Amino acid sequence: MNSLLTTLGDVSSKILMGAGADDDDDDGGAEALLERVANSVLAEDRRSALSELRDVVAERVAAQIAVGSIGYPTLLTVLRDESEDLDMVRSALEVLVATLGGGPGSGAGGGGGGGEQNLEGEHEGSPAEQSRRGSAVPQTASVNAEMFTRELGSVSLLLRTLEEEDFYVRYHTLQTLNALVPTSAARLQESIMTHPVGMGRLVDMLLEREVIRNEALLLLTGLSRVSEEAQKILVFEGTLERLFNIAREEGAAEGGVVVQDCLELLCNLLRESAPNQMFFRESGFAPQLVSLLNVCSSGGGGGSGGSGGLASSTAASMAPAPVPSDGAADGSPDASAKGASTASDSSRHILPSSHQPAAIAANAQRDSILLVALEAFALLVQAPPFAPNASGQALKKECACNQPALVKAGALEVVANLAVGRNSGAFLAAVRAAALSCLSLLVRECRVAQDRLGNLEIGDAAATSGATDMDGVFGAAEVAALNSYLGGGSHQSPSAGAGKPALYLVLQRSLFAPARTERAAASGVIRSYCDDNEEGQTLLVTTLTPVAADDVGSESETFGTLLASSLASGDLRQGHRACAVLSFLLANNEITKEKMLRTPIDLTADVAEDAHLLPRVVKSLRRALGDGAKAADTSIGRDAAAVQVSLLRLLYVWMDGCPAAVSAFLASPGHLPLLADVIAGRDTRVGPESAVHVKGLAAAVAGCCVVFNASRTKGASGGDAAFRADASTVLDVISTRVGVSEFFAVMESLLKVAKTNVHNANVRRTPMPHRRSAAAAPPTLSDVDDGDVDANSIETAITYERSFVESLQTFESACRQAVVDVYARPASTITDAGGDAAAGISDLSAAQAFIRRQASDLNELRLRNASLAEQLSRNHTTSSGPSSSSMLAGTNGSEGGDGADATPAGGETSALVAAAERRASELSSQLSEAKAQAASSAALSESTNERAAAAEAALAKAEARAAKAEADLQDLAGAYNALEQASFEREAAARSERSSSTAAPPSGGKWYDEGQLDVQIATAKEEAANAARAEAEEEMGDLLVCLGQEEAKVERLREALAERGMTEEQVDEMLCDIGADEEEEDDEEDDEEEES
Repeated sequence: MNSLLTTLGDVSSKILMGAGADDDDDDGGAEALLERVANSVLAEDRRSALSELRDVVAERVAAQIAVGSIGYPTLLTVLRDESEDLDMVRSALEVLVATLGGGPGSGAGGGGGGGEQNLEGEHEGSPAEQSRRGSAVPQTASVNAEMFTRELGSVSLLLRTLEEEDFYVRYHTLQTLNALVPTSAARLQESIMTHPVGMGRLVDMLLEREVIRNEALLLLTGLSRVSEEAQKILVFEGTLERLFNIAREEGAAEGGVVVQDCLELLCNLLRESAPNQMFFRESGFAPQLVSLLNVCSSGGGGGSGGSGGLASSTAASMAPAPVPSDGAADGSPDASAKGASTASDSSRHILPSSHQPAAIAANAQRDSILLVALEAFALLVQAPPFAPNASGQALKKECACNQPALVKAGALEVVANLAVGRNSGAFLAAVRAAALSCLSLLVRECRVAQDRLGNLEIGDAAATSGATDMDGVFGAAEVAALNSYLGGGSHQSPSAGAGKPALYLVLQRSLFAPARTERAAASGVIRSYCDDNEEGQTLLVTTLTPVAADDVGSESETFGTLLASSLASGDLRQGHRACAVLSFLLANNEITKEKMLRTPIDLTADVAEDAHLLPRVVKSLRRALGDGAKAADTSIGRDAAAVQVSLLRLLYVWMDGCPAAVSAFLASPGHLPLLADVIAGRDTRVGPESAVHVKGLAAAVAGCCVVFNASRTKGASGGDAAFRADASTVLDVISTRVGVSEFFAVMESLLKVAKTNVHNANVRRTPMPHRRSAAAAPPTLSDVDDGDVDANSIETAITYERSFVESLQTFESACRQAVVDVYARPASTITDAGGDAAAGISDLSAAQAFIRRQASDLNELRLRNASLAEQLSRNHTTSSGPSSSSMLAGTNGSEGGDGADATPAGGETSALVAAAERRASELSSQLSEAKAQAASSAALSESTNERAAAAEAALAKAEARAAKAEADLQDLAGAYNALEQASFEREAAARSERSSSTAAPPSGGKWYDEGQLDVQIATAKEEAANAARAEAEEEMGDLLVCLGQEEAKVERLREALAERGMTEEQVDEMLCDIGADEEEEDDEEDDEEEES
């Protein structure tokens, strides 16, 4: 409000100052022209003044300010009183459009093609036009719009003007209303909603000529963003059907910006409106939306997954022409910088070339249409994550009903072809990512869609023969990595037309797509497929088998073999993406977790343990972190945080609820210290924001080693317990290297950040409107690979699902309880024999046996320390020889630095010796504590015997006192019974005496005195007579008073009648008649009372 007053003050000062030397302050005589319009007598003079005013306002900002300040009442009067003069109405509307910031082409000469050009290019004011007219235009238009809407009845008058049949009157009226939307949308909508037929009249404009229809589309789009009531009214007026008709007439996805406007209005009508979504579904509009998306119908086929014949006749016939791919936008800048792009690559570059402007523009417009259509699709299936109120619950219910309806309409096949089909390379990466996101939302928590996606095959798969075809799908920069994965490009691709499972193609995108958004969206599809789908998870894990290097990329490659080869590739970037996918396959599924422990993924590994995945994951984690003398892998660059988080998350998901995985992890002595160092923040190579995620997930993995340890889990497999730590040992390592309080603080920090992450990801923000000018804008490099962005940008690099955060929160509580249990029963976890001592520690003999077992364990540890010291001395002597440096280098340089070798050497042996010495010192302290406990037990036994004798004497005394008290109580009970019997006897005697007294009258034969009775009767009669006499006298007094009052009234009545000219005889006669009538009424009342 203050800014508005300031602006009005500036406007008033400009008007009062008058025209100066500067042209910007000269209104060009606008005030004089307004005066002529208001005061001229002849219509021709007013018409001429309006025409001149229109030209002046179109050229001068000062004239717009002047008209906005004092001219709107005059212009509204013209619209109201001169409605028959169409020329004046047109001119007045054009002046309004110019002052409110409308298009510059709204002059008298603007018509036909000119008006349409303005609608297409400069309806909302192009940047060039705003630069030409100065920066004051937006501010002036905003102030003028505020002033116009404050005029009483201004919007209603414009709605009434729409009744005119004249084309330009309707066109400029809609332009005026559109100009009010950016600054006064709420007030404009309120005025339209209060008008009886306001919204319906605007909907009817959709049936008019093309230019008027387009303006009405823009106006309804702006109004539908403001209120849910407006959305309901528009749907009730039949807007949905008209929108799809317009989109079909304009060419559907291959149309222009008008189709984009229709879809934007459709998004506004569906956004967070359960009634509108139900109407959309029940009215059969879902197949029409699916047909609009079906621009890849020729890519269908391949069994049940083919999408041919799914679309309507209009959209199904649209086969996309060969257009340049956006592969270079995904990753080609790096390749172009190195000069490695081929002629084929450059022909598919997304950047427009001098000889392809039309193709690029058409391609960009189609992508814009598809993006808005996919947004509308997502609104139908994206249930709100939090539904605290009734409207949220209703919307969630409608989204659940929309999923099977869209699947029945063929949406799953159409969207899958759009995302990973043969022609998907013709679209921007943003379109493919949006399609993958819609596919994920469609499949989530919908078993029908999950089963259909699992069986879906897409013909003419994306990876066709030749590197050029792969460039069209993945992009030039990613082809090098893909060819490396495929063995240098010498692979044999499947023949054209061969069907590939949709999940396999989605996995390809999640592993090799250059854009982070596309990879994340593809991973989301696999996650949604695996949610609450144990059968699907088990089926995918069953296909996970290792393949030879020659078979990579072959026609027989499946989902599992591709995932296994990525896990075994040794590339940390590719491996961590594969680990993220594998975590979805293992989540909440005990069968797949145990199966992955037994399944080898690399048959060529030299060490048997390296053939399995769990040791390789830890080894990859060590490479990503860097471990002491071994340098960290620097090939991952700034993706270190994402790689570490993916690996740790896989370990947590795998070990959560799986004691067998925990035992396999603890089988190597180097794994647990590695986790402790990560939790403590040593050598994580990430920023502070990323460290919260890395340290927190490492703490969760360590917590699994406590909660699901075999020593605490019944029925867990024993296996080789040589290096396996029990829960107490794990907790000792955590408390020694990190601290228990710091351990839980790290986990709490992760939970806090993860909850914030989920909340920010689930906030349903209203998307920015798609500018119509964006269709003609050249494509940008927004889809370039963002793998090298700053790793500290955690909000975009690392995300969590709500189910994962809830699981982590539940696990944190279980971990706290497990730690309490371990600390509450320490004796049961010292050694395997500690259970016997815990069961009978109070017994002296059991304590002595426990001490002997501890002494035996201590002796064994001392012998082991001696052998380890001798081995260390031997290694030290050997290292002084000529080849010792090369041997040590080979030992330290091996990638198996996880401590799993059978003969540790060098630093690993020293670590083992130090650990053994620490263990020996711990056992010594435990032995001392046990001896002290035994001595205290003996002293406690003696004191217990003394206390038992004293207790027995006290018990005997207490028994004697109890016997005496019992005898006293019996005596009291006997006395009470005697008293009670005497009381009963007295009551019986009293009753018998009363009954004998009422049996016969007294001896005189009368119960009363006759003389006394006569005196009482006489006294009563006298009192009654006195009372009756007093009452009669009182009534007589009241009657006399009333009679006197009536006599006075009669006298006044006589006087009044005499004054009116009546004689005394006439007055007496009238009074007699009145008395007679009253007596008759009294008699009638008496008769009625007697009859009743």
